[in-house]
Amino acid sequence: MTAPDEAAALDIVEWLVGDECQHGTSLVLVEQLGEKLRHAGALVDRLNLHLRTLHPEILAHTVSWAPGAVATEVLLDHNNHHAPVFLGSPLRQVMTHRSWVRDRLDAPENAGSGFYQSFAADGLVEMVFAPLENADGTVSAASFGTRRPSGFTEAEMMLLARIQKPLRTVLELKTLRQIGETLLETYIGPGTGKRILAGHIRRGDMQLVDAALMFCDLRGFTQLSNRVANTRIIQLLNVYFDQIVPAINAEGGEVLKFMGDGILAFFHHEAGPNLACAAALRAAQAGLARLALVKEPDAELQAGMALHHGIVGYGNVGSGRRLDFTVIGIDVNLTSRIETVCSLTGKPILMSGRFAAHLDHPSTVSIGLHSLKGFDEPVELFSWEG
Repeated sequence: MTAPDEAAALDIVEWLVGDECQHGTSLVLVEQLGEKLRHAGALVDRLNLHLRTLHPEILAHTVSWAPGAVATEVLLDHNNHHAPVFLGSPLRQVMTHRSWVRDRLDAPENAGSGFYQSFAADGLVEMVFAPLENADGTVSAASFGTRRPSGFTEAEMMLLARIQKPLRTVLELKTLRQIGETLLETYIGPGTGKRILAGHIRRGDMQLVDAALMFCDLRGFTQLSNRVANTRIIQLLNVYFDQIVPAINAEGGEVLKFMGDGILAFFHHEAGPNLACAAALRAAQAGLARLALVKEPDAELQAGMALHHGIVGYGNVGSGRRLDFTVIGIDVNLTSRIETVCSLTGKPILMSGRFAAHLDHPSTVSIGLHSLKGFDEPVELFSWEG
C-alpha cells in the first residue's frame, strides 16, 4: 500500500467539496470516504462520524463504517447522553475542548475503558478523534481506527488533518438540511413541511383538498387546568397527545394544529374519500382505545372525536413574515362544532352524515338533528356503535 501524499489528500478534498458529496445520506458519505482513504494509502479500519443534531428526541447519531461492511447508524437520545461511558470518553473531550485526541487502545490507562471495549474487540490498536466545529459553535467529531500494530503513520495523520475542515463543511451542510426538514415536520407536519420546502411560502398560496377531518378534544380540560399546576398540565397533555397522535400517524393522517387540548387532523387518500374516512375512523378508534388504558392518579383522561368529510382550503395565511399553514372553510368549522356535541351527549365518536355515507359498516347510528352554533339548519349526526 502506497503511503498517502499531498496529491491523495487533494483528491479527497476536491471530492468533499464537489457536487457528488452534496447528495446522498451520511451513510453513503462515510462508506465512500472510508474507501477513498484506504485507496489513498491510509490504513483506516474503522471510520465513525459522531454528529450532533437538533431534534426533539435525538441528541446525536453515530454513523460507522469498516472495510467490507455496510455502514450503520446508531441514534443517541436526549436521555442517554450523560451516561458515564460517554462522560469519560475521548469523544467528550474532543467535543468539549475542540482538540484532537490520539489514543493507543493497549495503553494501561485505556485497558479497562468501557468506551474502547468494542473497538478493542474488533482488533483496533489506535484511535484518532478529530473535532468538527460548526459555524454555530456546536461540535461534532470524526474518529478513525487502525489495526496496524504501530498505529497510524505521520503521513496518514497529515492526510486526516488535511481533510478535517472540508469534511466538517459537507457534514454541516447535510446536518443543516436535515435539521430544517426535521423542524418543519415536528412543528407543522410532514406534508405541510414538504409543501414549504417545495416553495409554497407566499401568503394566499392555497389549494383545495378533499379530506376526512378529525377534531379531538380532551374532556374537562378547563376544570383540570384550574385544579392542577401548570407543569402537571403539560405532563398530562403530553400523555394524552402520546395516545392520539401516533394513532393518527399510523393511518396516514396529519396533525395540522394543537389548539390547547384540541387536535385538528386531516386524512387524504388518492383513491378517494371512502378510504380516507375509513382511515380517520380507525385512527379515532385506536386513539381512544390507547387513551382508555392510561391511568393517572390525579386525572381521568377522556376525549371526544368529531369526524367529517369535505373540501378544505389548505395554505398560507398571516401577515408579512409571520405566516401559518392551516386549513379553513365551512367543513373545518362544522367539524369543530360536531365535537361540542360529543361533550354534551357523552359520545366518544360523532360524525356527520356525509362522513358516515363513505363508510361500508352498518354500525353508524343516527342521534338525530342538532343545532350547531353558526349554522342555520340543524345537522344530523351519527355515533359509532361498532
